[in-house]
Amino acid sequence: MTLAVGKVTKSGLVLLSDTRQYEPSADRSKRSVRSGTMKTTILWETIAVSFTGNVDVAQRDVAALQSNGENPGVFAVIEFFEQRSNQSRNDYLVAFAQPGKLYKIADGKAESMHTAWVGHIDGFERFQVGKPAFPDNPFWEMSMFGPDVPDSQQVSDRITRMSAVVEDPSVDSVGDFFTLVAAVDGKFRVCFQAGGYFDAEARLLDPLGRPLLSSTGENRAYRFFAWAPKDRSLAAAAFIFPDPQAAFVFTQRGGVGFADQTHAFYGLTTDELVEKIAETTGVVFETLEFWHLGTPRP
Repeated sequence: MTLAVGKVTKSGLVLLSDTRQYEPSADRSKRSVRSGTMKTTILWETIAVSFTGNVDVAQRDVAALQSNGENPGVFAVIEFFEQRSNQSRNDYLVAFAQPGKLYKIADGKAESMHTAWVGHIDGFERFQVGKPAFPDNPFWEMSMFGPDVPDSQQVSDRITRMSAVVEDPSVDSVGDFFTLVAAVDGKFRVCFQAGGYFDAEARLLDPLGRPLLSSTGENRAYRFFAWAPKDRSLAAAAFIFPDPQAAFVFTQRGGVGFADQTHAFYGLTTDELVEKIAETTGVVFETLEFWHLGTPRP
């Protein structure tokens, strides 16, 4: 079932969900990030939905809802997912940017909530704890997300909690990557994220080479980026590990539904990677990078 969480903030709404396809009977050693699914999609620019359960059922449900091409409105969407949830074991979070409403739909019943979750109880309990998966890590962690998501402090707290769940090896049902979808200026879009570890002796630089943190010495440890598509109507994500030059990309089939098409890319610099992803998937991603002092730039 994995985990999806949503929150209505003072000025917006966010959905976070992991990408792991969890099968309790599966051999963990044989699982792969390449078999995952991005479990939040944008139905129309003001409506987004997350699911937990069977991905094929979820794909059929959103395909049926979008078949006439028009947004049927809040009440019709809620009623639709109530019926579909009652017919299957899938649960849904349905979010409306205008107005800022969030509904949890499970067992055929919808409930309006300010904070909601669906998925595996172990994952949500770990989300509630919110502490780092590795509390003895000697490095500081820096994270960024955007663009200009309202109520950033509350959103940052959600990201920190979800990161802790995904990184915790004891939570087998939730993992791999997670995405952030937020209502920005009244419309949903996939957001970019960036993270890095550094110690007190490090200097962290922005893409223009300006210090974000100034100190002396260097002990570069880790960098990670989640890119978002330039086309804001798409639900797609690219998870980038720049130092080992590895990237894992999730895209939709024909630009609709949940992104369950996965691709892996290796040994490419940023510009090469953007071009190769576009050539392979048809999706152009916006890039985001930062560097530690002394890191060779492509």
